[in-house]
Amino acid sequence: MNRLISIYAKLLISIVTISNTSNLLAQDKVVVIPLLENSISGYEIIENLQILSVAPDAIATIGANCPAGKVVLGGGGSSLSPEMHIRTSQPATPDPDPQGNQFYHWYISWQNTSNTSLDARLIAHAICARVQ
Repeated sequence: MNRLISIYAKLLISIVTISNTSNLLAQDKVVVIPLLENSISGYEIIENLQILSVAPDAIATIGANCPAGKVVLGGGGSSLSPEMHIRTSQPATPDPDPQGNQFYHWYISWQNTSNTSLDARLIAHAICARVQ
C-alpha cells in the first residue's frame, strides 16, 4: 500500500506541476511526462455490468476487478434507475486476496430508494494500471 500511496503522491505532484506552469517556457512543461510514463503502464478501465433485482430500501453491491499484476487507481459506478442511489464507492481488497494484499478491486453499493422492487442495471468501473 505504501507503494500505491507513493504513486498517488507522484501523480498529485505531477498534476500540480502541470497546472502551475505559467512562469515556465513551453519546453519545460514536458518535464513531468516521463515521471508518469515510467510510473504507470497498462492503463485500462474495467467494467462490470449486472442486472439485479433489488427490494425496496435494500442495498445492492457489485465490484470490478483489475487483472492480475495491476492495481486500482480509481473507479465508480452508474445505474440507469434513478431510484438507485450510490451509498459506497471505494477501493477494496477482496478476501482472500490472490494478488498479495494490494487494492485491485473497486467496490460500489446502491440503495433502492423507491417503494417497489426494481430490476436495476448497475455498472461498476475500475481504473487499473501497473505501477512501479
